Amino acid sequence: MKRTRLYHATILLLAAISAAEVLPNRQVAAQAVNDSVGFYNRGLALHRALDYKGAVEFYRRAISLDPHFADAYNSLCVAYAKLNLSEKAIESCHQAVSLKPDLEAAHYNLGLLFAAAHEHGEAIESLLIAVRIGCNDALAQYHLGLEYAESGRQEEALIALKRAITLKPNYSAAYNQLGVVRDELGQYEAAIQSFAKAITLKSDQAESYNNLGVTYCHAGRYPEAPQSSSGE
Repeated sequence: MKRTRLYHATILLLAAISAAEVLPNRQVAAQAVNDSVGFYNRGLALHRALDYKGAVEFYRRAISLDPHFADAYNSLCVAYAKLNLSEKAIESCHQAVSLKPDLEAAHYNLGLLFAAAHEHGEAIESLLIAVRIGCNDALAQYHLGLEYAESGRQEEALIALKRAITLKPNYSAAYNQLGVVRDELGQYEAAIQSFAKAITLKSDQAESYNNLGVTYCHAGRYPEAPQSSSGE
């Protein structure tokens, strides 16, 4: 029986990046249609309509008029990520943070992109910067927990995942990953409790049933494992 380690990490990557889009902190009233903010807002409209190629075009037009437009680089990163152009996405995010070091969304996006590329050290560094600046929500702590776990830093993963649950008490995915980390630390009874909580919060979460069965085996509670892994 194989444990499911990461829970919907790839899906969360794109959802989290999309949610991190930010509008520029500028006056946009009575703007000319061909100025940088006008192009940027047109890009955002196309982005929300799922026309990512069109969004890229207008973000790049905005940047051509204002090469210091950090928010446009950040949104360009998001659009490139949606188009599976990860190298261009990372390059755009790097440009955004170099222009505006306190742009928490760009640091956060960069962390998620590094996570998707399995560059766990870089992902942790970027996510920690985002959290320090102010992006300290449950999802940020959850992804930190995932990256710490992937880096073999289980104790730090435990702390981050507990913080995620404190910020969002009904976070079933965080409970699932917390159970995985506790299992790896040999805390089998605590892991069983975490998986049980994840299942209580989301009864159709197959990963948690599977992981619970694995932990029952690790704990020597073999009769309970088949039933748990089947979700019955």
